[in-house]
Amino acid sequence: MVGFADASERAVLAVEFVENACWPPPYPADVTPLFDALESVAAAEPPPKLPAQGPRFSRWERVAADPAPLLGLGLCSRAWLESSLDPLIAAEAGAVFEGDELVHNDVYSGNVCFVDRGAMLVDWGAAVRGSRWIDMAFAVLDVRVEGGTPPIVHFPYEGPFAAALSGHFAVEAPAPLPDWAAPESTLREDMAGDLAHALRWATELLELPPLR
Repeated sequence: MVGFADASERAVLAVEFVENACWPPPYPADVTPLFDALESVAAAEPPPKLPAQGPRFSRWERVAADPAPLLGLGLCSRAWLESSLDPLIAAEAGAVFEGDELVHNDVYSGNVCFVDRGAMLVDWGAAVRGSRWIDMAFAVLDVRVEGGTPPIVHFPYEGPFAAALSGHFAVEAPAPLPDWAAPESTLREDMAGDLAHALRWATELLELPPLR
């Protein structure tokens, strides 16, 4: 233990002082250490009291019921959406989020650093027991978002998770800011950027009509 601080509502435990680390963005040219770290996470035994990831309900079905918020972002046309909804809903159903593996559940550039021994993941407050492919999907997407190139990895459910993540951001990006976010927060703008990349990812994998 390096140190501990308790401020009543918040507590911080420091277990390592990280020096000479690379904190993205941008990601280094070789992001393989991140995906090696995800293999180690998935192979680790989850703490017994860690909450379990529940099933995910279709986000694209929600979009189908009310497409106006997504279309208002200007990231896809109504024609594209109408022709793509059925394959997106079908693909999304193949993304299984439940499981018994350790899942960091918040893999993005702000929670990753690269040191001499490899990649480290920080901020484990959202960790769950679930499917290892959750972390893989968010890592692949975030590397793309930040302009990097994911390595060739074993990801048998890439298409379904590309559909699931694009559906997630299609619902979240146009939504109002949550109560906990500061009024000047760029959360929704950042999610719209994630959505743009997620739509292209899903379009490539599912061979959907080209986005404009």
